[in-house]
Amino acid sequence: MDIIGVVASTLQFIDALVKTHDYVKDFQDAREDQRRILREVISVKPLLEELDKRIKNPAGVGNGIDVKQLEGRLLDLKSLIDRLSTKLAPPVGWRRLNRFKWGLWGKNDVKEALSTIERFKTMSIWESVSDLAEEQRIDREYLVNIERSFKEQRGDFEDARQAERFEHRAGAGKTVISSIVVNALRSNVDGQNIGVAVIYLNHQETEAQSPSNLVAGLWRQLVFEKGMSASVRQLHEKHCEPRTRPTLEETHYVLCSTVLEYSKVFIIVDALDEYPEQQRHILLHRLSSLTSTVNLMFTSRAHISIGHVVPNLESLEIRATEGDIRRYLYAEILRSSRLSRHIESRPDLREEIEKNIVRRSDGMFLLAKLHIDSLATKHTTKAVRDALVNMPGDLDSTYDEIVGRINGQSEDDKKLAWRIISWVANAKRPLRPSELREVLAVELGSSKLDPENLLDMATILSVCAGLVVFSEEDKRIRLIHYTIQKYLNHVLATAFPDASTEITRMCITYLNFDTFSQNAHDPMSLFHQISFLDYAVEYGLAHARGRPESDIQDLILSFLSNCSVWWKLRSWNGCRRSLI
Repeated sequence: MDIIGVVASTLQFIDALVKTHDYVKDFQDAREDQRRILREVISVKPLLEELDKRIKNPAGVGNGIDVKQLEGRLLDLKSLIDRLSTKLAPPVGWRRLNRFKWGLWGKNDVKEALSTIERFKTMSIWESVSDLAEEQRIDREYLVNIERSFKEQRGDFEDARQAERFEHRAGAGKTVISSIVVNALRSNVDGQNIGVAVIYLNHQETEAQSPSNLVAGLWRQLVFEKGMSASVRQLHEKHCEPRTRPTLEETHYVLCSTVLEYSKVFIIVDALDEYPEQQRHILLHRLSSLTSTVNLMFTSRAHISIGHVVPNLESLEIRATEGDIRRYLYAEILRSSRLSRHIESRPDLREEIEKNIVRRSDGMFLLAKLHIDSLATKHTTKAVRDALVNMPGDLDSTYDEIVGRINGQSEDDKKLAWRIISWVANAKRPLRPSELREVLAVELGSSKLDPENLLDMATILSVCAGLVVFSEEDKRIRLIHYTIQKYLNHVLATAFPDASTEITRMCITYLNFDTFSQNAHDPMSLFHQISFLDYAVEYGLAHARGRPESDIQDLILSFLSNCSVWWKLRSWNGCRRSLI
């Protein structure tokens, strides 16, 4: 049976167990540890459902997942659940049991069963590391096009110095470089005793990207290749039962012991300048204290000083070459049916586009992208040529031009665009497409979500004129670049002055939907089926701080006076998060 079949079969068995649990009203004749087995088995259902989604995605398996190890643990889990299903299945015709006598196994069997479940949970925890650290945000096909150019300038990555920093201007392509290095290293060290781990820092995710979580993310990536060591097993056993998180000291100790199992380890940290100074100092101190077999690479803007924390640091400037930008533009023109048609009718237009964008971009990929995206909206060859003449040469002027395009749309499209941008810019973490679609569909005063009010992603991205993008790799919605955040802080104050109040109002309206109070007894199904619930439960009231406290004080107080359902869902979600 292939891995997809194993997951599907295991989920069927768990569904059978859930039904059995519904039949059984009272498990008083079972020992606590036996009852715990049933609870623990049911608790892995959301993990299996998430795993089922990932392995059905062609990019899922092979992107950090140890398939052999995963298959082994899945088969162990399936075997256990199969035995439980056989033992607990209610006889045909039984409606409900008032008392259920069941003799499973002895204490050793119970311990083995719980161990099987925990081993799978541990694998699921490792599998989820991409949510914190390892997000490949650049198209792999595009990486191949510019990797050769970078290697000609820099040399082979395997010959890296022990500590290197790549300095860049805003939009110069530092994440591109990080992705190139990671992609090349993982391709070239295959089969060798060399480890590669990466952190992509993001200014919107500083709460989730604590130093402890990031250090844990690094050893989780490295431990995939080596399996569970004694130190990892001990750490997991220590925190599994109380459902606590390892401390920074503990995760750093495990990382240190893990890197010793490799002859060499490469750690890449992208966008160090997007990380708050205090956390940055802690992270750098931990990384710089690793063994000499660890090679560190950082990308950051030049104003960030780290030489006093990381000794023997060498710096190189990142600057996109003319050839890099031309290759990028060539690929983007091919992707645009409109530009391709213009060039087919006027072949000289390609050189004109490339020449002007290269000159105006001044070594910044971001400007090149914004310019080519703007040209791709033009309906005629003349409109393209006019845009080339008036093309801005700096980021703020380019953002001004994009904002002008947004405000030049119909009134409905303009309002929608600023609602979307406001949500993406103010979200406490990057939103998934399904989450953004749901919250945009919320109507004030409604008690449920109307499916007919859901927007499609094409519309969402189109009205934002390129300021909001969808990452195919990590399936999140983001602003095109972190530099737009500072720019938008001023623009949104005019275009959408009540953003925090509007967001709070929408979250409270959403949390008051009837379906949550009616189904609060089954939080697992609610969180699995309703996309925005996780965000609303965790962060909804965080948006209420400040202006909303005065603007909509009555609404907030009314919600807090009757928030038992929210509190129950939040508590359950907190326990679920501690498992994954």
